[in-house]
Amino acid sequence: MTTPGFNRPIPIEYNQVQGGETLVDPPIQTGKSYARGSDTGAWEDLATYDCNACLRGRVTSGAAGQPDITVSPTSFDKTLPPNTTQGYTLTIGNTGNADLSYNISDGECAWLSESPTSGSVQAGNSATITITIDTTGLAEGDCSAEIGIASNDPDEDPLTVPVTLHVVVEDENNPSLATGFASILDRLEIAYGYKSGEGMGGWTFYNPDWAAYPGLNTLNTLYKGRGYWIKVSEACTLTYGDNSYSLDAGWNLIGWVGW
Repeated sequence: MTTPGFNRPIPIEYNQVQGGETLVDPPIQTGKSYARGSDTGAWEDLATYDCNACLRGRVTSGAAGQPDITVSPTSFDKTLPPNTTQGYTLTIGNTGNADLSYNISDGECAWLSESPTSGSVQAGNSATITITIDTTGLAEGDCSAEIGIASNDPDEDPLTVPVTLHVVVEDENNPSLATGFASILDRLEIAYGYKSGEGMGGWTFYNPDWAAYPGLNTLNTLYKGRGYWIKVSEACTLTYGDNSYSLDAGWNLIGWVGW
């Protein structure tokens, strides 16, 4: 390697010693670098002159990359009637700078399942896990379990996501939204209700995309005699008990008459 206008490499390293310590590391070596005074001159080993002509670099290996796991939500608290199956979303993220590997278990809980139960997440990405709660055969009351997430995160292994389930026998006329709107949940975009003293300024709402985040949805029960604003993605029929409601694509206002 040369500098334009010069016939010799740069820089020149001289073997200087101060306080018993050689300032060139590694020390000057023979047979490693040569120079000549002109284009026609003979090449000379610069070690003869106690120096080397070269460009050197020191390579220092940095800390190995590490994954950094995140989960959202950090817990589940759900209320469901008996004999109901409901899915929720758990997101596993990786904010580190190496691939994250994970394995999920729930202690063989009979009413809880996860899919997938293992995988990997590249740095800066996330994976979606479907959490399914099945209340078939469960008696009314409260249940609890834990979703354990083992990973190669060096300081957050394992992570635990608590799951609390309230099994409630519903009043048929005043069912949970999940039960009352079961026939249209795959087309439901959002629903609103109003009752003075409830929710925010009397308004309560339900967005299916927020179902995995406890506390965001405030419209959880449908009450006989109340009106509800429902937005669906396409025309469909809402059926509950002996009653049905013909819905247009977009917004609809219905009066809930129960079972």
